Amino acid sequence: SKQYAAEYWSGDTWSVPNSVTQPRLRGDDAREAARAGRGILIEPINPRDMPGFLLNRQDEAHAIVQELGEPGLQVQMDLYHCQIVEGDLAMKLRQYLPTGRVGHLQIAGVPERHEPDVGELNYAYLFDVIDAVSADCGQDCAFCSARDLRPPGSDTTMARLAAELRTPEERRRYIATFYTSRFWAHPGAFAGPGEVDFHTEPFADADHLRASFGGYESTFSEAARSEPAGLTRNDRTRTLILFGPSDHVLYPAFDRMAAVVFPNHVGPFLLRDCGHFVPWEAPHALVSGTVAFCGDLL
Repeated sequence: SKQYAAEYWSGDTWSVPNSVTQPRLRGDDAREAARAGRGILIEPINPRDMPGFLLNRQDEAHAIVQELGEPGLQVQMDLYHCQIVEGDLAMKLRQYLPTGRVGHLQIAGVPERHEPDVGELNYAYLFDVIDAVSADCGQDCAFCSARDLRPPGSDTTMARLAAELRTPEERRRYIATFYTSRFWAHPGAFAGPGEVDFHTEPFADADHLRASFGGYESTFSEAARSEPAGLTRNDRTRTLILFGPSDHVLYPAFDRMAAVVFPNHVGPFLLRDCGHFVPWEAPHALVSGTVAFCGDLL
């Protein structure tokens, strides 16, 4: 339990993906966290965005916290997910915040998870509800900016982000989160001495960091693309599909989705203890698989 919980440690809490909450999360995980002066959060996720997550409703998460009865175990209440699954947010806030079981609140616009002021929710009213019940928990925003959809040269969110990261240290700290706390990689995959530093070093340069955002900007804006997008079914190219299921940013069924897009494929193969960074997290599987797949060319 200690090793497993420690892998998910970030800041003052462990945020445990719901897909691993059972059967591995037990009371001793929460007690181990408490002895380290930390806490564990579990979060219900809506099944529209993340099919297959164990927890979808607030009452399910609170039932686990109540059953284990450990003070170091709390619920992360994301109002975006709660609105999609259950609605009635004001009453949910009045019901759950006074219990002390909510350790963190997260907000975003609904239904597209844009800025809180974009969409169907009246956050000014909900903030008044939160203040009225005197919620003693952390709060933050997590969203994909609707304001990215602008022509080249405009003040996009990514341009503003690049400008806000003013020093090499700030830029490297930002990139480091993708290898640690954001669940792109398998927990602990980059825990070795100097491993995160090695990967963040190129992004200390402001121009390199800004250029690295280009792929994401082209997703939101057709004008940002150098040529027409080729995102379509490909029946011609024989494809080797390798997938690291520890990447909690991608859909859990990403390997099956890739198999549909590339019907002439080998696999999919799921790589144990591997996330987003396959060349670094599973180098032997990648190299040996490529050699076998391309044997007629080598």
